Amino acid sequence: MDQTLYRKPVRTTFITVLCVLTFIGSGYSLVSSIITMQLAGKFEQLNEQTVNKEIKSSGTEKGNEFAEKMIKDSKEMLKKENVIKLNIGNIVANLLTLAGAILMFKMNKRGFWLYLAGIIIWIGTPLALFGVNSVPGIISAVGQGIVGVLFVVMYAFNLKEMNPVPVETDLL
Repeated sequence: MDQTLYRKPVRTTFITVLCVLTFIGSGYSLVSSIITMQLAGKFEQLNEQTVNKEIKSSGTEKGNEFAEKMIKDSKEMLKKENVIKLNIGNIVANLLTLAGAILMFKMNKRGFWLYLAGIIIWIGTPLALFGVNSVPGIISAVGQGIVGVLFVVMYAFNLKEMNPVPVETDLL
């Protein structure tokens, strides 16, 4: 009877480097998000003080329309409850990307789908919370999206490396 066994694929240097970069980036972002949640109230106070100081030092209460929208959107983004919500999304995203990278480091293709879900959450959280008309929300989503999509593409090109390699043997 012919039976096909599978040999664990060999991890390439490129996949190793991608995974290590993901461990570092997602790990740092995870810790940063947890700390930021603890300091959420301070961000709101600091933002309020800074914005009021800038308005007074500019000598005018009215500026151009874009600057006013940016200030309004920034105030909204840095409210304590919004900082907490944004960082909860980031924590979930980082846990998924870390779990995905761990699986891909072990050459398990399912890790790619966890990683992709994490990136979608990472990009989608600021857009879901603040809308597509929020300048800081868009800047945040685009900045995270560039890095996230770049890594998704690099991982995707290496998915074929994660397939089990068949080893044919005759077992009686």
